Amino acid sequence: MADYYDLLGVSKSASGDEIKRAYKKKALKYHPDRNKGDKQAEDMFKKVSHAYEVLSDPEKRQLYDQFGEDGLKGNSFQNRGGSGFYSYAEAFEKFGDVFSDFFGGRSGGRYKDAPMQGSDLLTRVSISFEDSFNGVKKDVNVTRSATCSECSGSGAEKGSPKKTCATCRGAGQVRVSHGVFSLAQTCPTCHGEGEMIEKPCKKCSGTGFVKETKTLSVNIPGGIASGMKMRVAHEGNSGQNGGPRGDLYVEISVKSHPLFERDGDDIYIEVPISYSQAVLGDKIEVPTMTGKVEMKIPPGTQPGTRMRLKEKGFPSVSSPVKGSLFVVLRLEVPKNISEDHKKVIQQLKPYEEDHKERPTLKDYIDKVKNLFKQHN
Repeated sequence: MADYYDLLGVSKSASGDEIKRAYKKKALKYHPDRNKGDKQAEDMFKKVSHAYEVLSDPEKRQLYDQFGEDGLKGNSFQNRGGSGFYSYAEAFEKFGDVFSDFFGGRSGGRYKDAPMQGSDLLTRVSISFEDSFNGVKKDVNVTRSATCSECSGSGAEKGSPKKTCATCRGAGQVRVSHGVFSLAQTCPTCHGEGEMIEKPCKKCSGTGFVKETKTLSVNIPGGIASGMKMRVAHEGNSGQNGGPRGDLYVEISVKSHPLFERDGDDIYIEVPISYSQAVLGDKIEVPTMTGKVEMKIPPGTQPGTRMRLKEKGFPSVSSPVKGSLFVVLRLEVPKNISEDHKKVIQQLKPYEEDHKERPTLKDYIDKVKNLFKQHN
């Protein structure tokens, strides 16, 4: 199987809109109505539809990017008749919104009464740094469409009959010529339904759907980071003709922390130390996400030294390996000191000018001397 990105002709960093546009172009090229009897074109149509299904779904795309086709095994679309590819009819049902852009609406006709999954929804949830480390259960309020209880989704008042559309005579489609091609287009009068509502339902205004707000409890795992999305299956908008609901995607935003910064699964913290601690070494207490730990500073520690505490970082959402906590030591130079402190510092000057104790200073002075010798 070719790489899905190559099949659609997009880069691995392509946005959702770029993937959608590329799929429309490929699907139009290989569409069976334009390639009558061409088995190769039909196979390509199935392949690009399959590639689009994966790359247009954030969760499936992430699995594919990480693990290739192996990461998709066990998903329902991989067990479709053994091939994993959509048939011509299935592609129209699954991606009707894409085909509508160049075929004038839903596929209509013989597929108009088929169950259709509802559209997906996206909501955002803000959590604390601590909650992203430990995991948390959050209540999420979702406003979504629901099948109208008054008309059971038909859009018509109870007892009110529907009449056959005069334009398409109930087919849901009309044929439109485009040069040498004759394509089926959704009927502009009934919008592919094949029927017209005489008396629209008052509760839903004939749409068959009403808005509802539902509170969902979402388990957010420890290790989740800002920008990650969680999929809550079948909690999106209501489907049509008995089809399932779409999915709900919960995008996570993590608040900053006054002490810690996150980089991947690692945590960074800056700790100020004094001159004497840097020169002589010391033992200090360092805060972590699970409590304080004692850390030894070795003698002669340089400013900016980064010390690692293993497995004190974030848990990973994709593996059992935990990140590390990196302690960055910052030398604090006091600005305002007492007279007694000044006297002590004055006593250090002779030692600070000793090149034996400061090899870096000696190396610097030698380089400066060589520089001026070259100019002379």
